[in-house]
Amino acid sequence: MKYLLICFALLSSLMASPQKVKKWNRTLYFNAKIYTVDSSFSVQEAMVVENGKISAVGKSGLLSKGYGPANMVDLKGKFVYPGFIDAHCHLFGLGVSMQIVDLVGTKSIEAVVERCKAFAKLHPEKKYIMGRGWDQNDWAVKAYPNKEILDKAFPNIPVVLKRIDGHAAWVNSITLELSKIDAEAKVEGGEILLTDGKPNGILIDNAVDLVMGVIPKMNEAEKRRAYSDAMKVCNANGLTSVLDAGIERDTFLTLREMWHNQKTYTLNNYQLFTPTQNNLESYFIDIDSAANDNDPVPQRDLKIKGLKVYVDGALGSRGALLLQPYTDRHESRGFLLTDVNELKRLARLCYKYNYQFNTHCLGDSAVRLMLNIMGEVLGGPNDRRWRIEHCQIVSPEDLVLFKKYSIIPSVQPTHATSDMYWADERLGIDRLKTAYANKDLLKAAGTVALGTDFPVEAVSPLYTFASAVWRMDDKEFPKDGFQMENALTREEALRGMTIWAAHSIFEEKNRGSLEKRKYADFVILDKDLMKCTFQETRNNKVLGTYLSGEKVY
Repeated sequence: MKYLLICFALLSSLMASPQKVKKWNRTLYFNAKIYTVDSSFSVQEAMVVENGKISAVGKSGLLSKGYGPANMVDLKGKFVYPGFIDAHCHLFGLGVSMQIVDLVGTKSIEAVVERCKAFAKLHPEKKYIMGRGWDQNDWAVKAYPNKEILDKAFPNIPVVLKRIDGHAAWVNSITLELSKIDAEAKVEGGEILLTDGKPNGILIDNAVDLVMGVIPKMNEAEKRRAYSDAMKVCNANGLTSVLDAGIERDTFLTLREMWHNQKTYTLNNYQLFTPTQNNLESYFIDIDSAANDNDPVPQRDLKIKGLKVYVDGALGSRGALLLQPYTDRHESRGFLLTDVNELKRLARLCYKYNYQFNTHCLGDSAVRLMLNIMGEVLGGPNDRRWRIEHCQIVSPEDLVLFKKYSIIPSVQPTHATSDMYWADERLGIDRLKTAYANKDLLKAAGTVALGTDFPVEAVSPLYTFASAVWRMDDKEFPKDGFQMENALTREEALRGMTIWAAHSIFEEKNRGSLEKRKYADFVILDKDLMKCTFQETRNNKVLGTYLSGEKVY
């Protein structure tokens, strides 16, 4: 074997000579530890890629003899995995967040305002301030802020600052005035918080939509830049595919134009659209999904997979729909964001047109509602692969319904390690035990699709892996892990962000594992995920990201 590797190295150096360079149609990657994530979770040392697809995986010597002349790439003992797939994220949202005020990690109201002031100073041309990422649970005083401090800092321009989960917004008085929001304003599936009988600047769930009209829409150049920036970040973190959970038609058309015409399209995109009438008419009635046909770039996907519907809100803003009242707000059980009859109508539409039905459900009441609605339409075992997104709190007696109706739980392990500091305040100790139950969901459904929900959480799938396996945050808290009975094994976590994620979007025959005839989407890491420590996992370096055999990072 040592002699063979020396021969490979000599051949590589000869090929690098300016006088003798020859590019073959195939590349042999050798001297690696390749986790194929096939059915037996086999580990190999070499892989042949031809025309964007995998021709073979196996022993270096056998492949070098069987596949003739090839470009030789010595991976020097590094670790290769299928390209990571984020099974639930917001790609356009990530790009947008890179163009506005980043409020993630702010530790006080004052820190939020200072970041907004710094942004305004850098962008004097902007006649508004838009930001996202604050979380009152990270502050010393865990109460919602109010409009007064924003009024003092920005008396003359609209300010809209979304909470980290996007399910609440903090705005100033001029924004309320321009949006015609007063004490009499009402909204279904949301709340306008009042102080002394007047709106105090905090809007919850559907109420957030009332103020978005004061923020100018992005033009085409800004949208393209947002997508391009977001794809670069994804590639740098080892992602080759994402499921974008909820887009509008005009945004999709921007992405489709990039897919057709620009080399900056470096990510497989699977889209879920929101159920506006315009979207429903376009994608159900007209089936306007040209990106799926006459593909000029067949190795880079842009596909519409189905519908994304918000059933409830977020736990942090007390919008998740619960069976029993919030422990820290006894008068509330959260919000139903979409009418039950509308949910049933959309489920029947998805069934009729053979689209995936994907529903945002955080609370146990929302999960139960959708399991029953889906079950009523599906009738029993099937291969529709409908999904419930997040599944943060699930009543134990409802777990059996996932398998009964072949429903896939789509979960984001980093939510558990972000929320664990305060989730017991919302739920109480007993109910907390039914929350973030990733292992229980896997046992019940037989599969879980793992994602990040970025930009709500960090983009890195390595953080997903670490949170799933160790159930700790970046401070290594808690020392023994958070509710470790629901931790996943390393193999389960890797499957969840590769082959199971691919299965959840009907792509397991093309991607998700490193096997013959599949696209050569893979990532090279510095350390072995199957052996490295918690901190080594989080700090692991992405050495290369390949999409259909082409290096994109």
